[in-house]
Amino acid sequence: MKEELVQRLFTTWPQIFAPIRNGLAYPEPERRITCGDGWFPVIDTLCEALQWETDHASAPQIVVAQIKSKLGSMRFAAPGPRSERQGGMIQLALMLSARMDEEQPWPANGALPQPDNRATIDS
Repeated sequence: MKEELVQRLFTTWPQIFAPIRNGLAYPEPERRITCGDGWFPVIDTLCEALQWETDHASAPQIVVAQIKSKLGSMRFAAPGPRSERQGGMIQLALMLSARMDEEQPWPANGALPQPDNRATIDS
């Protein structure tokens, strides 16, 4: 993934991409996300939903150790507790990744959604 997209994820979701969890130091950003640009919207949307659950539904804080491509789909390594809803969100994102082109930026024109254009998640 392009460095600018990785940095955007780390800046937008600092709690999800925290450098340390339970005393374990995670790798630097460029080694924690190793997949194509095409999955950026899925990862960004997943982070938004996971953080909303933590902030508004008392779900555990998810901290990502690594996101990578393996056998044509995304692998989302986030050791630690998670709610059943958070587990379902992660599973859906992994399933979507298997149906998307990892390398093709989405949308096709390469435009990225701006933070103020995000859908609101209601409880």
